[in-house]
Amino acid sequence: MLSPVSPISRVVAEVVPLLVRYRYEPDETQATLIAQAWAEQYPAEWVRPAVVETLYQARYKTISVEQVLNLWQRQGRPHPHYSGDFERLVSRSPAPRLSSPLPRVLPRSPLPLLPAAVTEPQYQRLRTLAQVQTVRES
Repeated sequence: MLSPVSPISRVVAEVVPLLVRYRYEPDETQATLIAQAWAEQYPAEWVRPAVVETLYQARYKTISVEQVLNLWQRQGRPHPHYSGDFERLVSRSPAPRLSSPLPRVLPRSPLPLLPAAVTEPQYQRLRTLAQVQTVRES
């Protein structure tokens, strides 16, 4: 029989990937220690929303999460501003990496974008059009 997962362990498991993916902390060990401390100091169910709130506010620092948690503690409840869509966006798994690198040389287009050679009359016409356009803009 499996033992139930504690709320703190569950929160740590949900928050650590966000902290590492969005570079709040450089490694998983440090992120785990910080997430565990937050879950023990504040209501555990507030920790993940606080991390998502700081992502929403573009504040990618652990001190920002602590500031949000402190504010919510003073208010007596969490007060996130992000939408469910935003939460799903930042919480989804990162896109899988390509198994093979992109080709170094792109294939040639069947039709050239520019003519191979511009004749003198074409060049003079383009030059005249450029000068007329410059005069109009002035």
